Amino acid sequence: MSTFYALILATAGVAEARCAGTNLFESLSPAQQAEVDARADAVAYGEGIVWEVSRNGRRSTLFGTIHISDPTVSIPPVVSQRIAKADQVFLEIVADDEARMETEMMSNPALVTLVDGPGLREQLTATEWARLTELLTPLGLPEVAMDRMRPWLLSILIALPMCELLAVQEGGITLDRRVEMLANASGVPVGGLESAAAALAAVQPLTEEGELQ
Repeated sequence: MSTFYALILATAGVAEARCAGTNLFESLSPAQQAEVDARADAVAYGEGIVWEVSRNGRRSTLFGTIHISDPTVSIPPVVSQRIAKADQVFLEIVADDEARMETEMMSNPALVTLVDGPGLREQLTATEWARLTELLTPLGLPEVAMDRMRPWLLSILIALPMCELLAVQEGGITLDRRVEMLANASGVPVGGLESAAAALAAVQPLTEEGELQ
């Protein structure tokens, strides 16, 4: 739903943001780095982003993706080759279902906003509200909008890098979509492991109290 979140930021009027960060591994002591390496080495099948499973002569390839549009995060050639020759490709959710989900969220205010009752400012402590506004103000969202947004939506906006949302707004294509586009170009059927209805059903039963927890 990156397009939906990018639309929120476009409405908020955010001008520009570029992804940047600090490599925390560089701040670790040699002992801490050794401990991290040891724990990583102990994880079964802990290396790689492509796995293969086979049974009775049938082979499946599992490619670990991430929902970002950074063009430097690419599809490995071996994965591209297998997608082109696959019987079918499955994604978490296909573009058509994602579009249907976004349309439903835009047309049904109750899914994304607190349409009745008190807003978040009244339900949170002063400290909690101050922290929330501190995190979301850089996104360009006015406090009156934050006050009426559903907590589950705000939590995702906080978790996703603003620069990534803006990149999608500017036409960036996430890795998942690039996989789907490659399959479509090769004439390979594409299916979703989750439908728009299932994704929305996971949100609708949530109560405001449950979301706040």
